[in-house]
Amino acid sequence: MIVLLAQITVKQAVRLSGKMYMPDSYFNPIEVLENWYISAEEVRDCVNPEFAWVNELQIVEVEIPIPNEI
Repeated sequence: MIVLLAQITVKQAVRLSGKMYMPDSYFNPIEVLENWYISAEEVRDCVNPEFAWVNELQIVEVEIPIPNEI
């Protein structure tokens, strides 16, 4: 599955995790193959001035591996 994400560092992931990017919406960084990302939605919709830097992140296509079904 290919999704649109923005790559961040581990340190940024820790800093963002659970923090509000807009009212009633919270960052939820994900790890994909040892790299950390936030969603394109989180980048696009962030209005929290503390995290305004995420609005400058580049959105890229990332292939999310799907585990084999048993």
